[in-house]
Amino acid sequence: METDFKEFEVPVEALDFRSPFHQQLKEFQDRCDQEDEAAKKEGRARKPMAELAAECGLSGKTSTIPLNRMKWYTPAPAYQFESSRRSLRRTPELRELHKILVDETEAGNITRQEAVSMLPPLLLDVQPHHRVLDMCASPGSKTSQLLEALHECEKEGKIPTGVVVANDNNPKRAYMLVHQCK
Repeated sequence: METDFKEFEVPVEALDFRSPFHQQLKEFQDRCDQEDEAAKKEGRARKPMAELAAECGLSGKTSTIPLNRMKWYTPAPAYQFESSRRSLRRTPELRELHKILVDETEAGNITRQEAVSMLPPLLLDVQPHHRVLDMCASPGSKTSQLLEALHECEKEGKIPTGVVVANDNNPKRAYMLVHQCK
């Protein structure tokens, strides 16, 4: 019994890490996981998403977007919503979301990328002692993931001995890479 976040819409404000809605979204995720476990253990259907959302104070919001949690990506919470880049900029209802995404990306709180681009770093299973050469690295999202994997040992107070060397043959794209990985 996996939680299907496609059936729930969250407030756009929840994606703003400075917002109290973000905390409510985290509580909602935890509540859904708890409900999935309880329902499985008790052999019953889980509560409707709307009921779980109400328990976390997320119901009745007006500015919403469909949100899907990608449970297969385990290093950190990852979410996906169905919207083209063009509609994100041009649709009045999504402009607020676009602004939040840009602000949070520039602040270094989130990284935006296609789900398929998240796979190579995940499948490489980079360890703190690995040496990685990324020759087509721009714009830098995959490289950032590689660096995060390399530095995972810092949580245990260790210093990684490995290195990621990243480059791109296009100078403009290489500049984007440097900006992304700061």
